Amino acid sequence: MNLTKSYLIIAVSLLICIPNIARSESNLYTQEMLQNMADNIAKYDWAQKIRDEAITNAARYLEIPDEEIAKWVPDPRIPRSAYVHETACPNCGLEARKFGNYPWIITEEEPYKLECPSCGKIYPSNDYQAFVDSGFQDRSLLTGDHADDGWGWVSPEYGEEQKYWFVAWYNHWMVNRRLRPAIQHLRDAYLYTGDPRYAHKCAVLLWQLAEYYPDYDYARQSRNGLEINPNYHGRLLYHTWETFTMTDCATAYGAIASALTTPDPELEQLTGRSTAQVRELIEEQLLRSMASEVVNETGYIAGNYGMHQMGLLQIAADLQGKPGTPSSQEMIEWILDNEEYNVYTMMPLYDALSNLVLRDGVPFESPSYNLGWVSNLTAIAELLRANGVDVTEVPRFKKLYDWVTDIIVAGQFTPSLGDSGNISNRGRLWREEAMLSAYRMYKDPLYARILLELNADAGQDIFAAPITEELKQAAATIETEPGYDSSHLAGYGLAILQNSNLEEPIAASLFYGYFVGHSHRDKMHLDLYANGASLLPDFGYPETANSNDPRRAGFFAHTVSHNTVIVDGTCQETTRGRCEAYDSGPVCQYVEAQNDGVYPQCSQYRRSVAMIDVAPGQAYVVDVFRVDGGRQHDWLVHGTHADFESNLDLSTPREGTLAGPEVEYGYYYDDEKLAAAPYGSTNYFTYRGSGFQFLYNVQEAPIKPDATARWNLITSGERAVSTVRAKEGAFLKAFLIGEDEQIFACDGKPQQNQKGSPESVKFLVRRRAGDNLRSTFTTVFEPGANEGLITSVTPLATSHDQLVALRIELASGHIHYYFNSPTPVEATEIEDGIRFAGQVGFLGLDQAGEVEQAYLYNATLLARGAWSLSGDGPAKATIASCDYDENSITLADPVLTGRMIDGMTVTINTGGYSGAFEVMGTDGARKLLFGDQEPMRSRAYVKQIKPEERTLVTPTIFYFIEPGMHLVSEAYQPIAQLDSWGRGALIADRDFTTEQWPDADGDGVIRAYIMEYGPGDEVMIPSSIRYKRP
Repeated sequence: MNLTKSYLIIAVSLLICIPNIARSESNLYTQEMLQNMADNIAKYDWAQKIRDEAITNAARYLEIPDEEIAKWVPDPRIPRSAYVHETACPNCGLEARKFGNYPWIITEEEPYKLECPSCGKIYPSNDYQAFVDSGFQDRSLLTGDHADDGWGWVSPEYGEEQKYWFVAWYNHWMVNRRLRPAIQHLRDAYLYTGDPRYAHKCAVLLWQLAEYYPDYDYARQSRNGLEINPNYHGRLLYHTWETFTMTDCATAYGAIASALTTPDPELEQLTGRSTAQVRELIEEQLLRSMASEVVNETGYIAGNYGMHQMGLLQIAADLQGKPGTPSSQEMIEWILDNEEYNVYTMMPLYDALSNLVLRDGVPFESPSYNLGWVSNLTAIAELLRANGVDVTEVPRFKKLYDWVTDIIVAGQFTPSLGDSGNISNRGRLWREEAMLSAYRMYKDPLYARILLELNADAGQDIFAAPITEELKQAAATIETEPGYDSSHLAGYGLAILQNSNLEEPIAASLFYGYFVGHSHRDKMHLDLYANGASLLPDFGYPETANSNDPRRAGFFAHTVSHNTVIVDGTCQETTRGRCEAYDSGPVCQYVEAQNDGVYPQCSQYRRSVAMIDVAPGQAYVVDVFRVDGGRQHDWLVHGTHADFESNLDLSTPREGTLAGPEVEYGYYYDDEKLAAAPYGSTNYFTYRGSGFQFLYNVQEAPIKPDATARWNLITSGERAVSTVRAKEGAFLKAFLIGEDEQIFACDGKPQQNQKGSPESVKFLVRRRAGDNLRSTFTTVFEPGANEGLITSVTPLATSHDQLVALRIELASGHIHYYFNSPTPVEATEIEDGIRFAGQVGFLGLDQAGEVEQAYLYNATLLARGAWSLSGDGPAKATIASCDYDENSITLADPVLTGRMIDGMTVTINTGGYSGAFEVMGTDGARKLLFGDQEPMRSRAYVKQIKPEERTLVTPTIFYFIEPGMHLVSEAYQPIAQLDSWGRGALIADRDFTTEQWPDADGDGVIRAYIMEYGPGDEVMIPSSIRYKRP
């Protein structure tokens, strides 16, 4: 049969088909949803297009005999693997990686054959399909130099310990590229047409999965389980990706269940079962079995938070009212009330919203993985609402949809923190489906504005009444363009400074925080954005997600690949920093943070960043990084795809790497165990060395007074790459201010398996060495295009050794002065007749030498000649009381009198922890209002109270609590501060009684809240003043 013609016949015959809406057998697709679907298909072209695409996608499956399509479901005796081998191809090795994470070429026409995209070799050498057809018995069929019996080819070089899993790779990826899409396409085609042929084919696949499902055991049937981790559980796929199998099966069965209420003779002939028995098999041996894996926490189905919960709720809807264990109600209760669990991914939902989602709405992983949380939690909220539970009433839930805008930089970028994004940093984490749900939940006009930017026809959900016109009316009320203004995700620990210029956006971001999932050792990393590019880009997602990949742990996730400081040739520890200052606005914007915990030998590890406006679309950044302690400090930055130049007398590139002339690229010179291990045979995340072995083509020179370095972006011609787009002539110039430094220029390799990624980028390393070392790395970064903005940067002498003073001369003839100290200094005379007292100051002179703009932060005086600007300086006070319902604090002293602090950021020090909060308003001279910024860091289920030990016994898992935070009762009464904690216990710093921990809400469970602030804490109230000549 001509398949193209047959597809056309099917499409035309169904073009006018309106689904039968009275056929719902699952609560997953409600009668209201199906009625909306039918109405939309009857009325609107866009809905008809969705239906027609579903028909086209599913048409080819109708031509495949049932016996053949059933074989698309893998026999459990055939292993699965996402990777062939750590070195990729037996012939060309890692060259194959340049074609992507999963680069091998496979087709249905050549079963179990893999073609290398680099060298073209085909593996395995034997006909594995013939071996399968022999019932896995005829081993004489395992012929050739690279024969694979399904359990891997044993190479002479790597032996049994590291086999090449050709067949398993084919099997795994055909599940993802053929089986799962088939289930999805058949599901949709049946939903939109009601044609029983699609339901029949879908039932064949679900039946075969149900038959095989008890025998799938990923740990015993995969490369990962047999070679790397014997507890790498899963069923058809490994435990995280098995949630995809779960969702596919649950949504497909919910769609086709009604078709299985009447006998299907062809299905019965294939399966040897009645249609009712097939239905029961799918429900019990597939769906309820999956649900059991989740609620029993076996680890066989366990994704990132929200993934298995979403699948579980879908199954609960499918099995509603049908007896069995777990029941649908038990599934829902597990999601809401599972207070005792083994891993955080099994945490009950309301606890997760307090313990795993930070107060600015950001979940506890890297940005791209957090986007998955948003999608999954959105689906969970909608499914729970159908069961009478409205989680959207939790204030923090709405913020899940806000941070994806707050994190946008220069209108079009998202910092590639941790395993997220790539060297371009380009892209916004907006997803239409989640934003549409968010708009329906909250009616926030910003969401409408975002939706219409994503899609001019947004609001067209086939299962709901269209709301496009409503969105347009709501969006019209939003005047500002999202993604161009400064923002501070203080819970996550990301500060963003922006010039708010839509035509020529310039921005800087500083990451000082901490997250758990898919994180890197990247504290105090600085990014700059201008001229349409990320100029100091984080590399983002590594080449693989495999802990046995030496470049992942030794380079991409290591401190060495980030714009920060390495101390004593070791990577950072994973501790959270604290914000010391954040002040956005015109003239000069400022952020300062420190994190001395990343290097215990350091008493100071502090970075301050100021962005100074010159003219609309023109600005520069002053970066001051102070480090006290240790014996060697290496300040690193790297540019993007660019030609590098410097006025330093750099040596010619030497052999070896930054680790030494004798150290080859990638050799773990400072870890004997890892150095001795065969490539890809061990977990490299134990590494704590320098990572310098990944920087090569090393050149060096001593610093000199006028040292500069410049990256000229490559944006056109044969050398241009697709990941780096920028304004023609774009550059980044760095003015290096320092003494006793040795400068190194080196090459580092970004991801080589991402299309359009450059071969290398230039790193700049500033090194200082000595006992009890104290360093201040000062840099002025000038982003520009074609013409330069700054002609010189000169350090000025001061009487304070920690005070940085700079004279910055501009090409326009303007002269700027910048002053920075970690703490306010007393009034001091500086060159050029300037007097300054305070922490941060900026003074801008025009061509005639007259003051035209100025800025003070935590400062009392900035003067030149007869001109002067005075400020209040910082104030400190202690908290007298807190209103945790209102998110407000009352100070012990009336220090707010006369201060204009609305919109400013205060810091609150508990003694062991410091948090930053934006002031949303004041009430009198003592009360600060924080709006919707909740201080709750975590909440705990209290299983037992032990006053005699100052202990609350709890099974709750914590990630973001720290000593000094406040233990607060359900009645919102502060009881004590947190002294310490471990798995199973919270230990207070003072005595308490059992009566102080009531079940205030009467739900039968006692909870303790861990708050970021409480009575007695010290509040630092900054001062800030800006001057711009009229």
